[in-house]
Amino acid sequence: MEISRILAVLLVFSILFGCTNQTVEQKVTEEEQKLEEPTPEVNETEFSKFTDDDFSLEYPEWESRDQTNTSILAIGNALCVLNVDRHDAPITPLFNWIVNATAANENVSLDEVDIDKHSMGFAADFDNITFKAVTSMHYCNHKTYVVLATCAKDYWNEYEEDLEHFTSSVACAREYAEPDYSAKPGMPNLDDTKYGTFIDEDYSAKIPEWNQGKAENETIISLSQGACTVLLNKYNAPSETLYDWTEKYIEENDSLELDSKSSSKKKISYQMHNENFTLHIESKITYCNFQSYSMITICEDGYFKDNAEILEYILDSPECAKEYSIAPDIVKVEEAEEIPEEERIVETDVGLEYGINAEAVVSFFNSNPIFVKVMKKYDKVNLRIEGDENIKLKAKLDDGYIVNVKEGSYSDADFTLTMPLEDALNIFNNADNITVGNILSFIIHVKTDPPEKMNELIKEAFSAA
Repeated sequence: MEISRILAVLLVFSILFGCTNQTVEQKVTEEEQKLEEPTPEVNETEFSKFTDDDFSLEYPEWESRDQTNTSILAIGNALCVLNVDRHDAPITPLFNWIVNATAANENVSLDEVDIDKHSMGFAADFDNITFKAVTSMHYCNHKTYVVLATCAKDYWNEYEEDLEHFTSSVACAREYAEPDYSAKPGMPNLDDTKYGTFIDEDYSAKIPEWNQGKAENETIISLSQGACTVLLNKYNAPSETLYDWTEKYIEENDSLELDSKSSSKKKISYQMHNENFTLHIESKITYCNFQSYSMITICEDGYFKDNAEILEYILDSPECAKEYSIAPDIVKVEEAEEIPEEERIVETDVGLEYGINAEAVVSFFNSNPIFVKVMKKYDKVNLRIEGDENIKLKAKLDDGYIVNVKEGSYSDADFTLTMPLEDALNIFNNADNITVGNILSFIIHVKTDPPEKMNELIKEAFSAA
């Protein structure tokens, strides 16, 4: 996942998600007029105190903003937004990673980097407006807190005192020591590690009693100890498809290096190289309950060899109580379909063998009022899902709703949406639980043809929000 793209999108969403039926320019113009109006008396800004266990800061009493999955505080006005995010991650690797990713983003100008204070400043352009931001990271409660202040650059000085108060008021009631990476404390020996058993119907796996992280989207378990992480992901896709996609992704990504693979065991090992560190990543896919479970271990280079035994034990622990084949699942879906052909919205089963259910695609779009509003002016849209075998769907729309889906492509479509298979599996198969995160994930990963259509769709989505 490209962190630089995520940063850019999160920045835009943080600033704009509260806008209703107005563009960013309109909201800024409105605020400009307010600033130009003479005021007989200037009142000092009132601040409230925010606390999270030992972490605290003071924030101005501005309007609330919608929060992302990691946000614990989000407020703002038409010109500025203030955020506090909390991450179950060590501060130094996270800061270095974000600085490098931001520096590599050609749409963002990075400056004022202070490695010792874990702070930086940057600027980004959106909708003909330049936004300025300062962010700082703080280690407290054995977690990393990211404090972000963003404003339209031309009006930064108007709110500089409030922004300075917000960012400088951060405090931690007691000192928390970050792990000493040079000492390589690693993890306990295998004999000293306590394990629990995770059970999901016929699937089971041994999981260590490590620090719990936040599990979201396809991730159902997230654990960390020292500089190592264990994830358990669940996908509505055949194990062969998921394994082939992982292998292809490694081959096509210059920052990844394949170590070993076994198609029969659905096990693959590779490295991710970064300027500051190397990650060793291993995954094993188990098909059970007509779904694919991917046990993943991630460890920094300096810790990997010392903890190879414990990581291998975790990776090889998954079991399925009985054997599942892919065919029965597809037969079950086909037999359940008793709707007459002329009444069906979805008139194709293409993609089922790869875990893509066209009905889930329809549900994702038709159940989301923002997408319905955006699609109102379009009649025909093509959807292309890229994998070993590309899946092509063409959709007819009526008043923003998808009313018919068939295999193929319209030659006169209003536009074409394209996205990778794994991203499609994660997004569309979560259609019953649509969140801001789902929408963010969709916008991050989708491409449009023509390319300029994407900016138009994003602006329409902001107006509809």
